[in-house]
Amino acid sequence: MTDSVRRAELLGAPFVRGFTFYRQGDPDPRRAAAAAREVLDGVPFDRVPLLVETGMRTNSPTMRHTLEFLDALGDDRLCILWDPGNSVFSGWDPAPFPQDYALGRERIRHVHVKDPDGRRAYVRLGDGDLPWPAILDRLAEDGYRDWISLETHWRIGRVLDQAQRDEPWGEEFTAGGFEAGTTCMRLLREMTRAAGEDAVPADPYAHTVEAGA
Repeated sequence: MTDSVRRAELLGAPFVRGFTFYRQGDPDPRRAAAAAREVLDGVPFDRVPLLVETGMRTNSPTMRHTLEFLDALGDDRLCILWDPGNSVFSGWDPAPFPQDYALGRERIRHVHVKDPDGRRAYVRLGDGDLPWPAILDRLAEDGYRDWISLETHWRIGRVLDQAQRDEPWGEEFTAGGFEAGTTCMRLLREMTRAAGEDAVPADPYAHTVEAGA
């Protein structure tokens, strides 16, 4: 982790993303925090912040689990990468907005955008279970000025399986990613514009990144 911070610092990356360990069975955020405390001891997060993602198969699939993990860890420097699609797809929170969002909104520094159809598959942005226009409106209303990134787990005419989503590289994962990503990025740009000028930074690409496969 210390090496990740060093590399992020050299590259000018705004943060380092971390997870709360893959789990078997139900999430156990406090046990994960106990293990993470040893891993994070001495890591210089005052130089590059650490964001904890709401990860589908980790010990923090929802905002509630993530906040429990952070509370047990007891380090206020850590913030949140909120991925509501993971919360839905995990089965632990079929509707993470607005309630789950409201619980941790002050600690969110990055948002992953993708749209699940329950636990079956990811679909085109706007066709799934998450009300992305309402989420973007709320982010704008709350003065959110940090990162939003499109995560293209949807493909036109096929469904990525778990193994492909877990290993996001190679031809099996990337095939069709450009077309799907371009479609969803256009929809995301339209949604951010509709959310109001305050939701979009002066550089329209500054906070909308990772649009590729």
